[in-house]
Amino acid sequence: NCASFLGKTGKVSDAVRSLRVLLEDQCRILGSEHPQTITSRDLLATFLGESGQLTEALAAFRTLYQDQLRVLGADHPMTLTTRNNLAYFLGEDRQFDESLITFQAVLQDRLRVLGPDHPGTLHTRLNLAVVQGRTGLVDTAITELRLLREDQSRVLDPESPDVLQATRELARLTGEVSM
Repeated sequence: NCASFLGKTGKVSDAVRSLRVLLEDQCRILGSEHPQTITSRDLLATFLGESGQLTEALAAFRTLYQDQLRVLGADHPMTLTTRNNLAYFLGEDRQFDESLITFQAVLQDRLRVLGPDHPGTLHTRLNLAVVQGRTGLVDTAITELRLLREDQSRVLDPESPDVLQATRELARLTGEVSM
């Protein structure tokens, strides 16, 4: 939709405004638990986080997660993605302990539900390793990133954003260790 395009092209504030208007209409017409409304709610929470409105983003993700549990179930891919996004923005808000715990739980569920080679599982592994590195668990993060890069090379395009991010993060962390 238009709001998603705005956000992905860097116009995050415009995307937030557009999504607020869209959500008002979707909730009134479709209801707050309709799949399209849930998708818009996830986008709004994401763009709130990307715009630095972390408190509001985290509250939106938590509310969305509770609704998804009730409507879609704990193992639905959208519910797992919301938990991953919640963990990510917890890390951005420097709530590292909760971020690590949430990423570890999401990873276990994604492994069980989606399997080890699913792109969503690989993405959660990347996010977990990044937070591990940010919290001083550098050796653990390096080990995990090396294992992740091996798995990514089997599954993902070498130019995919996650592969490039894992490569950059590994280089950054190994540079920090060798200094």
